[in-house]
Amino acid sequence: LGVEPENARALGRIQDWEDELLGVTGHWVEEGERCATKHETACPFADLATEEPRICTELVHHLESETFRTLNPGYRLVPLDRLLSKGASHCEFRHELGPRK
Repeated sequence: LGVEPENARALGRIQDWEDELLGVTGHWVEEGERCATKHETACPFADLATEEPRICTELVHHLESETFRTLNPGYRLVPLDRLLSKGASHCEFRHELGPRK
């Protein structure tokens, strides 16, 4: 993948790739080495997830967490609370890495 597992924003390139594949748009509002935050402003699945928010809060969160944790065991995705499917202006993905070893 050519992704630096000790850099949160570099790991975020995987999310960029997924978003492009799925038709999700957004932008990075924080691009640090240990923490990076992306605001997704449009998602073709938001209306569907309005009926069942666990699609995002559980399924998407778990898929993202396990994908990134495989590359960096100290990775953490903050729970997905701000979501388009819950009426927010964007979905917020905050990627955090523990201290370097």
